[in-house]
Amino acid sequence: MRLGLLVSPCPRLFARTPYWGGLSPTQRHRHILSGIALLHPDWIACGISASVALGLQVPYRLLDGRVHMTAGPRLAFDRSCVQMHRMREPLDTIRVGSIMTTTAARTVLDCTRSVDGRGGLAIADSALRVRGMTREELCDYVETHGRGLHGIARAREVASMADARSANGGESIARRVMYELGYAVPDLQVCFADPLDSRRRYYADFVWPHAEDGLVIGELDGVEKYMDPEMAGPEGMHDAILRERRRESRLSITRAAIMRFSYQEVLDVGWFDRLLSTFGVPREREPLVRVPAPRETRRPEAPAPELVPLEAYGLE
Repeated sequence: MRLGLLVSPCPRLFARTPYWGGLSPTQRHRHILSGIALLHPDWIACGISASVALGLQVPYRLLDGRVHMTAGPRLAFDRSCVQMHRMREPLDTIRVGSIMTTTAARTVLDCTRSVDGRGGLAIADSALRVRGMTREELCDYVETHGRGLHGIARAREVASMADARSANGGESIARRVMYELGYAVPDLQVCFADPLDSRRRYYADFVWPHAEDGLVIGELDGVEKYMDPEMAGPEGMHDAILRERRRESRLSITRAAIMRFSYQEVLDVGWFDRLLSTFGVPREREPLVRVPAPRETRRPEAPAPELVPLEAYGLE
């Protein structure tokens, strides 16, 4: 065997190095779970690992290379690739392929207790979207099965915010940051008809009523819609960009203020707060987090553009 041909992400588990290198963190986590299920069929995936097994959206930053398992109250240990948790009560479980895992409701309860509100909301939203739960069912489960558990207050708060209409984890995290900054919770995936084509519909990620009887539309930009062949469509990136520009043009007919931002800009909390405020997004409460001063990127000095007087267009 040539050196470097195989990689071992966990004892007794191996994968070909080129194949392993092409996997995302989520795919790697799922492969390790499948391998451990073969070695220890009585172990149960829980927490973050159960979320991966169930197909929920877990932020990459929460996947640190370890998988989270339980065998009930019998043993608990923490090794380089497996963190074993001792559970004080019998668990509701289901099987996903070869992996035994906690149910979606129990998984959300455990994750929202143990991770921050942003990651917890991404997982909770996707549980409603992917596994078909309602917010009321999730809140009832959290209340019934979470009493006395550490972190239950955060779990209740996150469950009360969960919304199946959130299209992806990035939108969930953006909505949680808006909440932490004290802004009104937006309406999600609002449908607008194309005024030039009654058969066409456009969906806006976030919508708020504006203070001056208008709307603010928030759009989370991601490169996937342009770079992923499945999302870009058969015509490719160029046509995906043209479709997006046409969509925004149609939405602008509503006279809404269209606010675009990236995931990285959401994480720059000071900058994101200034963006929301500038666009007139209504604020409902005091911020739950300290708002840092936004970072400013210095750009090279450029000559001032020549200004065209408004009178040239018949305006005053």
